[in-house]
Amino acid sequence: MRMVKKFFCIALCLFALANFGNLPVEARETIIRPFYVENCTANVYLNYTDNKANCVVSIRGSSSVSKISGTIFLFDETEGTNVASWSVEHSGYVYSTSKTTTVKAGHKYTLSFAGTVYTENGSSETVSSSVTKNN
Repeated sequence: MRMVKKFFCIALCLFALANFGNLPVEARETIIRPFYVENCTANVYLNYTDNKANCVVSIRGSSSVSKISGTIFLFDETEGTNVASWSVEHSGYVYSTSKTTTVKAGHKYTLSFAGTVYTENGSSETVSSSVTKNN
């Protein structure tokens, strides 16, 4: 009886592998998002008013984050030049700022933030975000 059970289990496994082993798998989501251990969110917003770019950056980490540092860039995609950059050095786990600079009509711009968050226990993690928009 024991041998029959063993044979039946092996046969069932082989049947399942033969019939179901090569099924196509579909991706459930096509957007690739970074996974941040410190639960950080980095958001950038770019809006225009009368050839002025309003650049908003918001970074929020977990409560264990003690410092946020990095650089905000506004890049002119049309001319291939850097329009402005601002350094970020902030103590705490939440940082938000709004910067304004002059831009040219009809140009496409990319606003980006690239930086690092540091925790109280000494670990660190890179965070980044960007958005591209026509003026």
